[in-house]
Amino acid sequence: MNQRMLKFGEAIRIVLVDKYCCFKGRASRSEYWWFALLGFIIGCVFTPLQLIFPTVYLVLMGSVSLGLILPSFGVLWRRFHDIGKSGKWLISIYALILVLIIIFVIGAETMAVKGGITFLGILGIVSYILILAVSIWMIVLLCKPSQPGPNKFGEEPYTEH
Repeated sequence: MNQRMLKFGEAIRIVLVDKYCCFKGRASRSEYWWFALLGFIIGCVFTPLQLIFPTVYLVLMGSVSLGLILPSFGVLWRRFHDIGKSGKWLISIYALILVLIIIFVIGAETMAVKGGITFLGILGIVSYILILAVSIWMIVLLCKPSQPGPNKFGEEPYTEH
């Protein structure tokens, strides 16, 4: 069986209409990455608006972000299922990144206030490097091919016989 690569419009329809808030099953690479591209395009379209109409930008981006948070998290969760990982990994990854960001901010603030290198500043730099490493690791996971055939999360998505 070969996995069929979804087209842009088909992937967006699946994520935003068919599986808007779905955390069960699997999402293929093409489903996930086409949806990620949509997010990038939305950001590119709205960002220039920030310079001209900052309040309108905040309202629009806030509304769009709020509307896309559930399908974004759902397709990411299902993408993890597709490579054989539990979506619960995401909770741990996001918690780790949040802690690292807090450490980074405290470290940067400490160095700014004290005007030099401090222990907390070094800790902040290390946390920044770890954030980059975790981000790269996530991208590698999201680029992995689907597990062939069914796995404990469901059938392989969009296969052609």
